[in-house]
Amino acid sequence: MLSFSVILVQNAYADVSSVETDDDSYQAGNDIIFSGTASGGDLIVLEIYSPVDNKIIVKTNTANDSGSFELSVRATDILIHPNGEGIYTVYVYELNSQGKENALVIKLNREDPNITVLEDALKLNSISKKTVDEKTLVSFTATLVKSISNVTFELANNPPTGATIESTTGKFSWTPTESQGPGTYTFDIVASDGLQQDKTTVTIEVREVTEQQTPPPPPPPEPEPDPIADFQQYVDSTKNPQYYVDRYNNEPSYKDWFDQNFPGITIYQAVGISEPKSTPPPPEPEPEPKPKSEPKSEPSPTKDNGIAKFVDPKKDPQYYVDRYNNEPSYKAWFETNYPDMTIYEAVGLPAPQSGLCGTGTKLVDGVCKVTLETKTTKGGGCLIATAAYGTEMAHQVQFLREVRDNTLLSTESGTSFMTGFNDIYYSFSPTIADWERENPAFREAVKAFITPMVSTLSIMTLADQGSEEQVLFLGISVIALNLGMYIAAPAVVAIKVRKHLKLRK
Repeated sequence: MLSFSVILVQNAYADVSSVETDDDSYQAGNDIIFSGTASGGDLIVLEIYSPVDNKIIVKTNTANDSGSFELSVRATDILIHPNGEGIYTVYVYELNSQGKENALVIKLNREDPNITVLEDALKLNSISKKTVDEKTLVSFTATLVKSISNVTFELANNPPTGATIESTTGKFSWTPTESQGPGTYTFDIVASDGLQQDKTTVTIEVREVTEQQTPPPPPPPEPEPDPIADFQQYVDSTKNPQYYVDRYNNEPSYKDWFDQNFPGITIYQAVGISEPKSTPPPPEPEPEPKPKSEPKSEPSPTKDNGIAKFVDPKKDPQYYVDRYNNEPSYKAWFETNYPDMTIYEAVGLPAPQSGLCGTGTKLVDGVCKVTLETKTTKGGGCLIATAAYGTEMAHQVQFLREVRDNTLLSTESGTSFMTGFNDIYYSFSPTIADWERENPAFREAVKAFITPMVSTLSIMTLADQGSEEQVLFLGISVIALNLGMYIAAPAVVAIKVRKHLKLRK
């Protein structure tokens, strides 16, 4: 006995996994035995359709415990059917598989008086619903379950106007016109090899294209940022603008902060004052005239009154002495051009007598200068407070600077205190500031710890600038108040708690 397996079409609902016939050719009086396997456990249905797609035979059975089933059809029932010769299609499926669309297929060729089983059954794959907009191309290709040669494709049953399909490849193309939408089009694609034929139904939905709304106008461009206006939020209107210029010139950290955040303006532009003009280079001395004959004497570099020709009589002679003492380039220029004169001779001033400077002064480059040196706190900012409050422009940090610069450093006692304080403070403050920046929780703890101390420093603003007695008295009061808050008060509380715990025992 010969058996012929059949190509199947299977989806999520189909539980018949295989079907075959017991022979490849039959005549009148023979039984055609269809056997196979199924896994669903439902009723097995066998349907036979004539060449004109009429259902002529229906058989049913159930699979046994191992999943096998068998169905029998008399060949005579097919041979005597009035539809005559042609391809009869057999569909086998379980009842839950949604009908013949998901069934396994066997093709029987009736050529009287014989019936033969076609090994390659022609079967089209189903095509899902398509959705397309008006004036938009929709394209896809019809495919076979199993490749068969010499198959042609065509459209049937009211295909839309303008739709085409390539007969040899099955590629479908259609661009719906505006008048064809909106709407739904249902038609068939038919495949044939001259002996067999199959079709699949296609549905295409055409959507109407709505007119696009005019896009809103672009938003107006944002105004260019004004760095001068931005800087004003950091300026205290009660302070002299020169205060910020001095900080820029004397505090490297403040200068770096300003240059990084306001690169397009100068500090003078930011605070609204005129930038001082740079000092012009010293005037070149008049060249010595060339002698026409043997000169009686060299021309004098001085005027008739003995003053050098470059000296402007409208300026204070001390102006040139100060430039000579403070500007190395000016000093070098003078000594090169007037090697036989001192600066005092050039400007008409008497030279100071060496060794006769008074108490508290010393002779520097021939000039008596005060030797009292005021030690400042330059070289570092309020590192711990700056890290705690996030920026050196914070109100609390600015307040600490004002107390230091305007109150403490205006007196000798305050200056002495800051000198000793800075020696200790800057030995550990950089490390504490680094810890604050690395640990937000530690930074908040430090901020809570120093805020009361910063508040007590407002007492120092009561002192008049330069008043030794007031600065000393109020300074001692602030120190005593902080010792009470940070040491005495916690100590008293600790002692009382300890006594209370002892009494409870």
